[in-house]
Amino acid sequence: MGSPAIVVTSAPARSSKSFITLLVMLQLGLWLAILTPATVTLSLRVAQVVPDQKEAALSLVLGVGVLFALVGSPLFGRLSDRTSSRFGRRRPWILAGLAGTFLAMLAIGMAASIPIILVFWCLAQLCVSAAFASSTAMVADKLAPDQRGFTSGLLGLTQLVAVMAGSYVAQLFPPTSLLIFVVPGGLGLLAALVFFVAVPDTERPAPDLPPVRLGEIARSFWVNPRRHPAFAWAFLSRFLIFMGFSTLVAYQVFYLLDHLHQPQAAAANLMFVSSVYLTVASLLSALLGGWLSDRTGRRKPFVFGSAALAAIGLAWVGMAGDVTSFLVAVTVSGFGKGLFYAADLALVSEVLPDPDDSAKDMGVFNVANTLPQSLAPFIAPFVLAIGGGGNYPLLFVIAACFVLLGAAAIYLVKGVR
Repeated sequence: MGSPAIVVTSAPARSSKSFITLLVMLQLGLWLAILTPATVTLSLRVAQVVPDQKEAALSLVLGVGVLFALVGSPLFGRLSDRTSSRFGRRRPWILAGLAGTFLAMLAIGMAASIPIILVFWCLAQLCVSAAFASSTAMVADKLAPDQRGFTSGLLGLTQLVAVMAGSYVAQLFPPTSLLIFVVPGGLGLLAALVFFVAVPDTERPAPDLPPVRLGEIARSFWVNPRRHPAFAWAFLSRFLIFMGFSTLVAYQVFYLLDHLHQPQAAAANLMFVSSVYLTVASLLSALLGGWLSDRTGRRKPFVFGSAALAAIGLAWVGMAGDVTSFLVAVTVSGFGKGLFYAADLALVSEVLPDPDDSAKDMGVFNVANTLPQSLAPFIAPFVLAIGGGGNYPLLFVIAACFVLLGAAAIYLVKGVR
């Protein structure tokens, strides 16, 4: 079956600064809507509903939810590639996705049982996947190659800024307040509305293409690694590195509660403080790394450097015995994260199998982001149980090893320096 014929098949012209700004603000709103619950408020809500089983319940909710994201990203990416509307291919999915995410957050904030939380968290993952696949495809659709490193750094930073902003919102309100879910979700929806109105996007698939069929939808979840080895190695690299990152994201609240013995209110405040340290460090390394990556045309050295710093930081978190040491470790890992975000998305945009299917392929690649969010919480309880329970040092050393293995995989990506 043919592919959409309107998307650029060669490098696009340089985009305006206003477009880049709007894309960055959209991604910031998207991450604020989904990462605030993923890193802070969902943990607090689960702990309120089932305080004696919070670890297992959170693992269930996060694990099952990410399975829906695994399906959603390639599926909605394919549908976005083939969407024909007067509003373009990307914007309808972005707006609908973040509207659905907002409604799901509203329901989670009012939920009083784990099954209800689980259902609406799964819905949120599906909805945000639709918005993410469509917005990320615009890196390949709209940006010239020499804009991608710096812009990738900015887009990566939106995740960290969103965690910081979400942590700030969480400590503004009581842990039981509905606003800790509604405010981040509402800001995400607002960002989508602004992008929808301000960014022209009238590209459509070729009019003679047949409708998307079931077989084509099934193929949305697959990119042949033999035909596209560079994409496959880049996928494996990001998967391994995100296994390390996801461990800290998912278990930072419980680490503060159980390993550093902080009360709930103090843990929420420390999440904000640590996110400030991490974001400032990442901002410095991402902006400098993105600029250097574009100037030199090289991506791999920055991924190698990022992995080394992130691994040191993660291992250090595991060994930390007090809040000060924890914050220093998070800062070191932040320098690594910033470098990674500066180079990785730019590298991926250069190894996509087919420019005509950029949203679908970015959706497949997003599995490398989302699958670790399911696997890390699934594996973590078994690691934590070793030695009598609460074995956070071993958990974060293993996370550091995943990051180093991810750096080794990027060495095998051919065609990118």
